Amino acid sequence: MPWIVDGDNLLGKERGDVARRDLVRRCRELAVRERKRIVLVFDGEPVSGLPGRDVLFSGAGRTADDLIEDRLKGERDRSGWILVTDDRRLKDRCRHWHGVRNERRGAFLERLEELVTPDRAGTGPLPDVSDIEKKWLEEEGEG
Repeated sequence: MPWIVDGDNLLGKERGDVARRDLVRRCRELAVRERKRIVLVFDGEPVSGLPGRDVLFSGAGRTADDLIEDRLKGERDRSGWILVTDDRRLKDRCRHWHGVRNERRGAFLERLEELVTPDRAGTGPLPDVSDIEKKWLEEEGEG
């Protein structure tokens, strides 16, 4: 089941371009390890250097919460998604209207912490989504 992550909620007070880049890096590593899709959604304008179809920004005049709901509305099987947030309003709306399950912020952060070693934190280039997909194909013997 794929995750859709309320990125700014997950970051808490640690917002900013560096924190967002680190979160994207760790989520992409988790996606490879868990073999699951992770869509990160942030408030505001796009941050340069954070490309990818699964890193979304709400833009001006719109919230990440609205973008998350719109994104879920476009999915055929919304019940297969897991929303990562502690935002009660967003969580309740997505569960009630879209059948989406919730994973609490702390539980998801624990998953991410398992990936990070002190010498690797925040270093290296961001993995590209296509690199992740290539790795999965190689592991399955299709690449």
